[in-house]
Amino acid sequence: MRQWAKVLAGCLALMIGASAPSLLLEVIHPHRPTASTPLPRSGQENQAQIQNQAPARANETTMDATAIATFLVAAVTALLALATYYTARDTRRTLFLAQRPRIRIRNVVVRPAGLTGYVKSAFFPQQFVGGQLYVVNVGGTRARLIEAHCEVYWTNAGVETLPMERPYEGNLPNLPDLTVRLEAGESWPLSFDSDRQLSEAESDQIKRGELLIYVMGFAAYRDDLGIARRTAFCRKYDSRRARFFAVDDPDYEHEE
Repeated sequence: MRQWAKVLAGCLALMIGASAPSLLLEVIHPHRPTASTPLPRSGQENQAQIQNQAPARANETTMDATAIATFLVAAVTALLALATYYTARDTRRTLFLAQRPRIRIRNVVVRPAGLTGYVKSAFFPQQFVGGQLYVVNVGGTRARLIEAHCEVYWTNAGVETLPMERPYEGNLPNLPDLTVRLEAGESWPLSFDSDRQLSEAESDQIKRGELLIYVMGFAAYRDDLGIARRTAFCRKYDSRRARFFAVDDPDYEHEE
């Protein structure tokens, strides 16, 4: 049940409970309009009639006071319920902001090409570069992945810097319309492939460290408050250690 529905149900229950005394009095002593009676003929009869009407008037006064008190209790209850709703909403928002989800990219791996008669190689000539990475929620609350983009990018031989504009900037994500829910501490694998094959010269240059190759992209997600964020990543292949490592560049590697 949603938070506002719980508050509304509690408000109605309190209002019904506050109205219970008035309802019970009405059941025990139902209020009936009295018809006007003719004036008595003697003073003695007049005095007797006044004495008989006194309890009825006292009962009506009690009923009026009870009705007013019941209305005041119901009004105060409604105000308290409204204040409780706003307090609960603000507390929930503060909790989600303090324990917000945080998406990170880990374990970028390129699959070796398994060709018959050849030694397995991650960057074999005339083959696409493909692999897998993990999207991990390291925050305290649930994240909903909405889209992601993963691509393989390599430079020309001798170029050791990334371009000013990210290669995927302005392009549609290659993993759109995701509906993955990641609880706190949960991970999800994503696959990637290059859009062209390596040449034989490029394959040799990557293995010698003369040509730089990267896996880069982003993962977009929402938290339970509906706030959208994006984590960008860029991992560079180290030919000496034969692994991918994060680049020290906030334009390519950052968390929002």
